[in-house]
Amino acid sequence: MLRTDMVWTITIEPIPVTVLELQDIGFHFDSATLTPRERSDADREAGGGLVAVAALLRHLRQTADAPKQLMIAGHTDPVGSETYNLDLSLARAANVKLFVDGDRNAWAASSAAKNVPEDLQVILGWFAADYGANTHPGAIDGDIGPRTCAALRNFREAYNAMFDESLALSGPVSEADWAAIFDVYNDHLSTLIDCTMEGLPEYRSAVQYTNPATLGCGEHWQPEQCALKGYAPKSVRRVDFLMFDPTDVPLLKSEPAGDEIYRGAFFEAVQLQPLGPGPLDARYAFSI
Repeated sequence: MLRTDMVWTITIEPIPVTVLELQDIGFHFDSATLTPRERSDADREAGGGLVAVAALLRHLRQTADAPKQLMIAGHTDPVGSETYNLDLSLARAANVKLFVDGDRNAWAASSAAKNVPEDLQVILGWFAADYGANTHPGAIDGDIGPRTCAALRNFREAYNAMFDESLALSGPVSEADWAAIFDVYNDHLSTLIDCTMEGLPEYRSAVQYTNPATLGCGEHWQPEQCALKGYAPKSVRRVDFLMFDPTDVPLLKSEPAGDEIYRGAFFEAVQLQPLGPGPLDARYAFSI
């Protein structure tokens, strides 16, 4: 028992949490669909999209002897109602989790349910840059016009050639298209990790989640509000990968959502670097 006639100073050491951020480029306004980043060394070093997922899976596999538990936290900008933004942030976290898990059908359904036209246009442009296909949609303007429709048809034809599939070449964007995009994402993910597509389940099996696995923070914890020591988020529309030692997982009982993590009283961030520079040579050649 502490003596009551003395002044005591109690110091609480912050608990380390490993953080990896998927920045704005991963989510368009009002979208909950994960998109890749454009191909450049600067983008790879900054993190985001498939690059961050690759870094996450590689890190968790490399540290499997001392496993951490993963929490995926979604964030939005402050436009819209608080309730809507909470739902949107949780949908973003859920969409990313489905891809991390490798759940093709559920990810396709999630993406089909909450996307914007700019998502498809960015994906088609990225596919053109990284795979050499004639799928660039022109301006990223949210207009599914003739050029974007032609690019989508070419994507479907290229996908069928890559995966020996029979995706219909005409028609509006469907859940089947999002399933095809998932397959291409998986192919690119294996390149980033430097494994075969058949080897991806081994990496994914190393992921252990907190309970709950996803957290929707809504519009709270904007970059200027986040006080998590060692972490300065660059984006408002983002998803954070938060990795905790199993004994240090926050209880998430205070408000607003994420308060125990982002208020800065208990945790200190150790930022995970996405991936170092390296070649991303296209493995396919298309003449569509």
